[in-house]
Amino acid sequence: MGQPAASARVIVGLIEKQRRLAESPDPLQRAHTLWVAAELDKRLSRCTDWEIAELLGEAADDAETGRPVRLIQEQ
Repeated sequence: MGQPAASARVIVGLIEKQRRLAESPDPLQRAHTLWVAAELDKRLSRCTDWEIAELLGEAADDAETGRPVRLIQEQ
């Protein structure tokens, strides 16, 4: 259980980082979202259906926006 939980924390952290970078007024920081998106794609492609379901559940708990849910669904 330790490895999937650690992987989920990394993915959630990348989603949060992507959100912060995308909202930055600095164009260079916003451009960094491309690297984060590529890393998310890589990590999400290694997840099982069960892990994706857990991530969707965690992301659905995010009261701020629905963006993480859409991001995971797109991957």
